Amino acid sequence: MSSNETSSDIEHLDDAGVRSIIINRPHRKNALDIPMRKQLTDLVTAAHTDPDIRAIVLTGAGATFCSGADVVGMEQQKDLAKARARVETAQKIARSICSGPTPVIAAVEGVAFGAGLAIALACDYVVATPDARLSAAFVNVGLSGDVGIMFSLPRRVGPSRARAMMMLAQTVDGSEALRIGLVDELTEPGHALARATEVATTLAARPPLAIAAIKKAYAEPPASLEDALETELGLQAPLLGSEDFLEAITAFKDKRKPSYTGT
Repeated sequence: MSSNETSSDIEHLDDAGVRSIIINRPHRKNALDIPMRKQLTDLVTAAHTDPDIRAIVLTGAGATFCSGADVVGMEQQKDLAKARARVETAQKIARSICSGPTPVIAAVEGVAFGAGLAIALACDYVVATPDARLSAAFVNVGLSGDVGIMFSLPRRVGPSRARAMMMLAQTVDGSEALRIGLVDELTEPGHALARATEVATTLAARPPLAIAAIKKAYAEPPASLEDALETELGLQAPLLGSEDFLEAITAFKDKRKPSYTGT
């Protein structure tokens, strides 16, 4: 069973346990205004709490992922409290993607610039095309970066390369992005969404409690071996008592495909 819902600039489709969220503003290269940021956050957050949704795909319409914030709608903001509120609205996107238990896959075609790149990097898995163009281009409009990119970019490519990419607003294509670890997989142009949906469908069939535990572990990386062992203990031990674990071992013994309930 599938369903979809359309707002002015954000669409979503739920099908077979996967929620596909499409930034649908191709005439502006899917640039995000403030209402769109809130809509995107709400759709991701709602998916995390929906037991029927086991994976999320983020993409953009018109062969473009997202060109970042809508510069046309931006203006100088000297009131620091209001400026902080604007940044926090953008940060909520990263929090909604990273903090929930459901895996999120980005399907990147065309450009992923500034906040668009940050949104992709907040995801658990990034599929891109060789001709995609990715850039942490905040400095081009006199800004330093938001949507969690100060955390996600250095984790992907290392602090030195991340600093250079942000200061110089370097643009890399999909092939270079794969080489440096900025994305996880390349697919043919025009097929990023299809491939991301395949990945999401695979994850949706996995035991959701285990997937959520893995996501949590990597969202909060340990600082030492002892921290890692403590994290493993806190995440792994409860899973040994889960119905999904019982189902997995029962299905293995019965030589059948397991059916997970997330309990």
